[in-house]
Amino acid sequence: MGGYAWFLAAQFDAGTTSVDDVITAAPTPSIAPTTAYAPENILILGSDSRGRLGDDPNATGNRSDVIMVMHISGDRKSVQLMSIPRDTWVSIPCYGKGKANWAMSFGGVPCAISMVEKFMDIHIDHFVLIDFSGVKKLTTILGGVTVNNPKAFTSDTNNYEHNHYRFEKGEITLEGARALAYVRERHAFSDGDVHRVANQQRFVAAVTEKMLSLGLLSNPGKMAQVASAVGKLLIVDSGLNSGWIVRTATELTPFESSDLHQFTMPIEKSAMIGSQYAIIPDKSQMNFIKGLLKRDALSGYLPPSPKKIVALDQQG
Repeated sequence: MGGYAWFLAAQFDAGTTSVDDVITAAPTPSIAPTTAYAPENILILGSDSRGRLGDDPNATGNRSDVIMVMHISGDRKSVQLMSIPRDTWVSIPCYGKGKANWAMSFGGVPCAISMVEKFMDIHIDHFVLIDFSGVKKLTTILGGVTVNNPKAFTSDTNNYEHNHYRFEKGEITLEGARALAYVRERHAFSDGDVHRVANQQRFVAAVTEKMLSLGLLSNPGKMAQVASAVGKLLIVDSGLNSGWIVRTATELTPFESSDLHQFTMPIEKSAMIGSQYAIIPDKSQMNFIKGLLKRDALSGYLPPSPKKIVALDQQG
């Protein structure tokens, strides 16, 4: 099993674009960890470059319309994934005040990392950047993924996918362009990006469930294909390599889909700031989350009931 895990990770390594000098040195923790392993934070960014990402993390002009922070607990018993809506109003180190997805546009991945580190008062240990075109390829490789869609809707047309797609309520299968339309759609919902983030979380859970169901031993050929193909869709920091993958996977074993806990950043309200539509974080809840992260206790966090948010940029 160990040797084959290394083989799978090597397939990932062979196709992945890795970059140096993006992650800063981790500061000495103010509270010494009492677990066998140090907790880790991984920033996951989804770019809107639509197939034109290239391999330069410093490149500007691409927005990160998906921003997720993955926290792997020190005891390796759980993984938390918090989504930050792209319109969240934050301080951007390379720019000033603005929307969270502006950080990558103005300063590339380094600025996006700095923005999240400042916003959440954490250190980012690794990053993963995926182009939206990767969603289509990944779901095709997996043979489709199944989500339980809570609300029927029809996707809008746009400049990257020129079709309408109908998504019925209930269990639906997503694959290829249809999957991309599902995770990208926001105009069909009164709360816009907030609902889109929830759909993205359902998609992540579905991909996790599908990959776990394939099994390393029961379907090794498929897993090798997945590892190789997934690697080609990503840009990562040089530390997120085969060694890290095997080590972390071993530490997390056994891992089930129920060990992945997803939630959206607590929101206070939506507002217009000048001519810009913005989502305002719930400051008290964010301070609470920061405290939990410092103590590596995020696994016990129960998000409050979400407040009703209206996407003001879609009204009228």
